[in-house]
Amino acid sequence: MVRGSGERFLATLLTPAELRDCATDHGTFLPAVAGRLAAKEAVFKTFHTPLSSLPWLSIEVRKAPGGWPEAVLHGAARRLADAAGLTDLSLSISHDGGFAFAVAVATVRR
Repeated sequence: MVRGSGERFLATLLTPAELRDCATDHGTFLPAVAGRLAAKEAVFKTFHTPLSSLPWLSIEVRKAPGGWPEAVLHGAARRLADAAGLTDLSLSISHDGGFAFAVAVATVRR
């Protein structure tokens, strides 16, 4: 895990539960952090709110019981998703050659 000021910085972007998940992600702490940050940005982009800032801590990327990533929305993120009419949200995270990629797909209620 990153110590000192890096640890404090990460605490502004990731919840304690996310940091624990990253620390237990088979010795790949930094790639796990990068994947979660990419996933949070991908989820935020599904909200289609150009004048809002990304609510880092209200989008939580956790491991589902099957091991795949899932987004749990709280507070500001939940309000933005509701305002956008989003219902279901699917998330995928991949890593390759030192890069992390994420895709989020949402269903919009009509």
